[in-house]
Amino acid sequence: MSKKHVDLWVHALELLFLAAIIALVGCDGNDAPLDQGKNPPPPDSGLSPDTGARGCPQACAVGTYCAENGQCLEGCARDEDCAEDGEVCDPATHGCTRRGCLFDRHCPAESPRCYPMEGRCGCGRAEDCPPPQSCSINGWCVPEGKECAGTSQCTLDRVCTADGWCVPPGLECRGDLHCLPDRLCTSRGFCLPPGLECEEEDHCRPDKSCNEQGFCVTMGKDCDLTAQCAAGKECNEQGFCVTRGRGCDLDLHCLQGYRCDDASGSCVPTAAACQAQGCPQGQECNRFGFCAPAGRECDQASQCPQGERCRETGWCVPEDRECNDALDCGLPTETCSPFGLCVSSSDNLAPCSPCVEDHDCASPSGICFNTSYTDQEGKPPAEPDVCLRDCQQDVDCSPGMGCFFYRRAGRQAGVCRPRTTSCAGWLSWEQSCLIDLACGPAALCRDLRYDLSLQLQCTWSCASDADCRAEAHCELTYCRY
Repeated sequence: MSKKHVDLWVHALELLFLAAIIALVGCDGNDAPLDQGKNPPPPDSGLSPDTGARGCPQACAVGTYCAENGQCLEGCARDEDCAEDGEVCDPATHGCTRRGCLFDRHCPAESPRCYPMEGRCGCGRAEDCPPPQSCSINGWCVPEGKECAGTSQCTLDRVCTADGWCVPPGLECRGDLHCLPDRLCTSRGFCLPPGLECEEEDHCRPDKSCNEQGFCVTMGKDCDLTAQCAAGKECNEQGFCVTRGRGCDLDLHCLQGYRCDDASGSCVPTAAACQAQGCPQGQECNRFGFCAPAGRECDQASQCPQGERCRETGWCVPEDRECNDALDCGLPTETCSPFGLCVSSSDNLAPCSPCVEDHDCASPSGICFNTSYTDQEGKPPAEPDVCLRDCQQDVDCSPGMGCFFYRRAGRQAGVCRPRTTSCAGWLSWEQSCLIDLACGPAALCRDLRYDLSLQLQCTWSCASDADCRAEAHCELTYCRY
């Protein structure tokens, strides 16, 4: 036999062997065809399409499904197994549910996206909504740029605000975008003016309260930080907003058993607290509630309010002042000025007279108008070192003078100053002259009397009698008799 014939026989045997293997693999023990579990039975067969895919011996009946263990168990295999309208088959539990959908294929064309956790169909993109609406992140057609038009369009733990945003119950926002243009979203979820944390108690945590400046602070306090106080105030150790540089303004700003010493702005023991504690022999409670030598207010700084020193006279005074009140001065002829200086208790003030310090002005209300005063622009006086009177309003001043406000020692201070002339002009009143320049700045040289003498004297311009001295009046636009 030729080699060619041998090769043909070998090839034929290989084909027979391969056919036998295919026949064995294509049949199971029951001689069922290979695709029996893949082709669904006819609709009127009473069998479920969920057949032998998991190893069930035969097709499962309608209302059952093929379990992992190869047995047909009660439950649905597809949506058609559910008898009620609107029910679908949940493949995880093989139970029928009334959810609107589990997959996108359960949804109509006008609402093509399925949200299975909510069991509803909705939009998936802006094109699914009619103009001018857009698709929210939760799959609802809502007004452009909003999240909702009602609470039903939010997740279960959210509500829809009047501005169309889904937020936790009781809150207004999750970010600044959810607020009006002139408001910002606080960390607690409320739309408030910039810089504020609250406008009412509900805007704060339960252990906080809303203070007058719009900050959430510890319950029962004004503040926790100075930044939570009004301008010019600071937060003291007890949590109250007090005038900057002071420890207190009122007794309630101090701990129990202490009161606020108004002059020093510090908390000192009450008289009752000092007496209850008692003092060593030879000492007694002074007016600040400290034990001090009998007959004296102090002999050391510890017996004075915080920030004060003990003068050699045995009286407590601030570090930068001579006195707080007349008692600190030690002399019956002296009293304490508003700026903490001991000055004459009698009023012998000569307005516009020269001075170096307040002592030189010989009056309880006299001040030396010097470079310690600055105007609202921070400029010192044009005519410094003259005695004037301090004031709160025009009625505190002599005729021809008005109350003008400056800054001294960090606070506002009123000064009685000539209304329409300078101090040099004020002092030149009635002096003989030939020209205006001889009378000083802002002064005039005019005839002051109704007679034939034609005597020229110093005066100044005016708009009314209030601009003139008591003995003169305003006529022809200047002060005269």
